Amino acid sequence: MYLDPPNYALLACCAGGLGALAAVSGKIAGTLRTCPGVLGLVMPVIMWGLLLMCNGAMTALFIKSLTKLPSLQATVLSLSTNILATGLLGGLLFREHLTPSWFLGAACILCGVFLINKAVVIAPYASAPAKLKPE
Repeated sequence: MYLDPPNYALLACCAGGLGALAAVSGKIAGTLRTCPGVLGLVMPVIMWGLLLMCNGAMTALFIKSLTKLPSLQATVLSLSTNILATGLLGGLLFREHLTPSWFLGAACILCGVFLINKAVVIAPYASAPAKLKPE
């Protein structure tokens, strides 16, 4: 199946989102251990399983994105999506306080992602000196 480069960028972003979901699953698993009865035993196991599945899918999507994107672009897209999604999920699900400085940092991350993705990618060895040709 052929995907064009913007779709590979989407794969890198999805990998970052899955990483955030894995982090949330781990945090929920830790808090559910205090639940009484069977729920306190079963739900953490389910959440740890979700964490492992998210990490596996995240790795697969990230590696797939690396097949067509430069490593810098794939890494920046995945990492920035992970950071932003983790912060937003923490605010939504766990009522963590997101300060104005967090939003300023998020805006800086988005600007950096924009600049990196707009940068011209220099072909490998383009700056290497040309081999001397015999005359």
